[in-house]
Amino acid sequence: MASIVEKRGKKATTYMLRWRENGQQQNTTFPDLATAEVWKALLDANGQSMTAAQRAVENANITGPTVVQLLHKHISLLTGVGADQMGRYKRSIDHHFVGTALGRLPVAAVAYEDVILWVKHMQEKPGRAAGTKMRAKTLSNHHGFLSAAFNTAEILGYRQGNPCKGIKLPKDAKGGDQMRFMTKDEFLALDAAMDPWFRPFFNFLVDTGLRFGEATALRAEDFELDGEVPVVRVNKAWKEDESGAYYIGPPKTERSWRTVPMAASTVELVRPRVEAAGDGLVFTLKRGGPMRSGATYNRAWEPAWKKTGVPKEKWARIHDLRHTHASWMIEGGMDLFQLSYRLGHQSTLTTDGRYAHLMPSSRQSGAAIASAALAR
Repeated sequence: MASIVEKRGKKATTYMLRWRENGQQQNTTFPDLATAEVWKALLDANGQSMTAAQRAVENANITGPTVVQLLHKHISLLTGVGADQMGRYKRSIDHHFVGTALGRLPVAAVAYEDVILWVKHMQEKPGRAAGTKMRAKTLSNHHGFLSAAFNTAEILGYRQGNPCKGIKLPKDAKGGDQMRFMTKDEFLALDAAMDPWFRPFFNFLVDTGLRFGEATALRAEDFELDGEVPVVRVNKAWKEDESGAYYIGPPKTERSWRTVPMAASTVELVRPRVEAAGDGLVFTLKRGGPMRSGATYNRAWEPAWKKTGVPKEKWARIHDLRHTHASWMIEGGMDLFQLSYRLGHQSTLTTDGRYAHLMPSSRQSGAAIASAALAR
């Protein structure tokens, strides 16, 4: 928070306002305490940004809905949005717009620079992992939500133009082939260190490529283990409602409704769970109850990795089993169209964007082109 320091001089007493902006100490002096207190309040209300505080003064006479009110109006007009997505929108508003300088501004007054200041503020927010900042992808999602709301504002006649347009967002640092792809030997080592209760689940994930929320929602009726080709049918997944409570609903996309073949070795592992499930969930925690990502990580994934002796910075995430599955399928000769269906991607473009670089033909042709270009 900003602070005021009284400065007594021979001729007059002045009041120095001090605050930290962008990691640096700033100050300015006022001739009277009342004015200094007004600007202190403005700084405290606008994220210690003098630019934002000055904008707030300039916009004091502009009326109309605020940005927070616009965001709520925007989501109230959306159609075909599930409770889980609506909950994410509301949490975005509460966590990243309510109480911010941008959130308090009238929609008609928001300028390009106001959004830039908000982006910079968001970049400094902590990420999920300790000691990290918010991921660029996460920031991009919130910015996209804001931009869509300003498109709605134009349609409703609240303002002209979208102040989000043209803003270059930061990108996450990348290098080499992205995502963590486990080798078969790495997975076997992890599997050997795994609590036996959880082995069927993780083997099932790496064999089928299902999303965590899809696999943990499965019931016995979703499995066909004794057909010519054993399969699992994906038709549901765990969701979060507006209050953050979990429920089982439709899967992520239309193409997420799919039938996925299973290897014989996986069938042997999951059969006891399927037969014991009755009307309940097939995969549960050891003491019963649905598997949640946090509990599964703490009780199974992390302990197994620790037993392997692999340094933590080289651990794969649970979600990386899905990427690992994709890499193994490609290694086995599956094309991207087949893989896209198997993974339940809405578009083959998604599959291509994530995994095309793993295709042997891609690497071979790339090597050939590079060799030809460098030939002397």
